[in-house]
Amino acid sequence: MGLIILFLLLCIGIGWLSHWGTEKNRDRKGNAIAGFLIPFIILSVAVVATRAKSYSTYIELKERLAVIEQYKETIELYADKGIKEFKPGTSYTKEFTDLKYNNYQTQIGQMIRDMRDTIVQYNTVLTGKQVMKDGWVFNWLIYLPDGLKTVKMANYIK
Repeated sequence: MGLIILFLLLCIGIGWLSHWGTEKNRDRKGNAIAGFLIPFIILSVAVVATRAKSYSTYIELKERLAVIEQYKETIELYADKGIKEFKPGTSYTKEFTDLKYNNYQTQIGQMIRDMRDTIVQYNTVLTGKQVMKDGWVFNWLIYLPDGLKTVKMANYIK
């Protein structure tokens, strides 16, 4: 709200200066209108572009949340499958010495690191949007529904 009010005051100020900046009476009204409309149009485009970028960032947050869920399911699946096959008494214990599970821990570790990086990016952008949404200047420009919460990695990996 604050930024929009500041933009309107700026447009009014430029219109007022345009009105009094001309010596001829017949040009004053046209200059005042042009002095108001030109900055108003430019700043309106800036507001719409900012709002569109904020919505785009919101969509990216939802995409990252879906990726985090996918990482969670993949890590759980791999970990569960690996534990079952290495339990004593199963037919797969002989394959432990084979190269079937070569780099198994490395792959799961890489998935966990990728998930961590995605969670860090998600939380960073979300926290920034929440702070801007709570502020007086940018609160009308930020698109952020109430349903998004920060993600803790401990909630996803057990």
